[in-house]
Amino acid sequence: MQTSDATRILVGELLKYEAAATANLQEQRRQAAGVLADLPELATRFETQASAISINAAFLRSIVSEMGLVGDVASAELDSLGVVELTVDGMLKQLVREWTDAGAAEREQCLGFVLSSLERHVPISGGSPPQVVIPGAGLGRLVWEVAMRGYAAVGIERAMSMMLCGSYVINHLLSHERTGRIQPYAAVGSGPCNVESAANVGREFCVPDADAAKRFASATAEADATAGLQHPHERLQVITGDFRAVARASGPCADAVLTTFLVDACGDVVGALETVHAQLKPGGVWINLGPLEYEGTAGYHASRKLRLCADELVQVRIPWPPSTVPRNGPPPPACHSSLADPPMTPDDPVRQLVRQRGFEILETRKGVRCDYTQDQFSMLQSHFNCLFIVARKHIGAATPAGAPPEPPGAGRAREQMCAAAARPLHASPGNLQNLPGTYENQIERPLSHDDRSLH
Repeated sequence: MQTSDATRILVGELLKYEAAATANLQEQRRQAAGVLADLPELATRFETQASAISINAAFLRSIVSEMGLVGDVASAELDSLGVVELTVDGMLKQLVREWTDAGAAEREQCLGFVLSSLERHVPISGGSPPQVVIPGAGLGRLVWEVAMRGYAAVGIERAMSMMLCGSYVINHLLSHERTGRIQPYAAVGSGPCNVESAANVGREFCVPDADAAKRFASATAEADATAGLQHPHERLQVITGDFRAVARASGPCADAVLTTFLVDACGDVVGALETVHAQLKPGGVWINLGPLEYEGTAGYHASRKLRLCADELVQVRIPWPPSTVPRNGPPPPACHSSLADPPMTPDDPVRQLVRQRGFEILETRKGVRCDYTQDQFSMLQSHFNCLFIVARKHIGAATPAGAPPEPPGAGRAREQMCAAAARPLHASPGNLQNLPGTYENQIERPLSHDDRSLH
């Protein structure tokens, strides 16, 4: 089977990681030759780094071999691909956040906040489970958590690196009660940066985390023992491609759209808002949590787009209209936003913009603290004060101007995507054509080194 250039580049990057990282480490050894006599401990740290490279490389080779990609790139081609280990380094650190015990605190800050809002505003009340779309699915943890709670979870991810790694964790490790080992802080690029102790360089993490393994085993046993109960992974699917292209093809089919650390990384925050609107059913709920860093908008997104401040993105400073009782659920708590003063006048143009976009604001909150792939032992500690928004698409609202038009054949794509029984996650290029839905694959581009912009 022919594979795309993007897939070949990715596989080459995974396979070349060990050689590239080892070459960097050898250069560090060469530069340290003059100080080893005075600092013999440095030789021990180099050995720790070399061991970490081997452990990480073994994990990456497992992804390639178990996903059936061994023959996609001949070894002789690796040197011509021009790949480096930087993207792999970011992916390994993202694994810590999404799929290790050490990432539990970060997941609770962000994913826990979003999931509790989902359960409050879009409760499961019998019949077909609500469909929840998660663009920028990354390594699949939020999609998996949504499915584990009984929803039909649909992830959308444009980066093949994240697709493959997430599929490997879910389908090959978690589903078969296995674990993998990584040492993501080996610092084999330009050397350690803001590392307080050399002992921290060789920290090892197990993937997936024990909590996920325990919960999945329990849910699987319950499904096996209960007639008619769906296996949790049967409610989960991931589509490869661009969110805007998927929304254009599938139309309004989602009961909820969850965006975490995404809207500012899309390159077009207004376009992202309109795409969310196009993906939601009337009365559907958008839940957003993230910063407005606008990282990576000058790379893949060549044209500069409008950048909004948090209060501009929220667009109204008080819940509007006054009735904020979510569909099929209890009323939300009082608005916690510090943006609630002063109130708007009835003819305020910003309020008119909200009408045009077809949303009503149910909740806003500013300053929700979230860390992101933060190394707790680093000498540099930073965090985001994130913007939290819950908005509901008006029932019967017209599609706003500028929203993606519905192309020919969109009805069939919508039926496929809105099917209640979603297939398990597949990310192998050999299976991409078998994914539910027939969406345009838009991953034919060089992989980005901006890992946060991918999820």
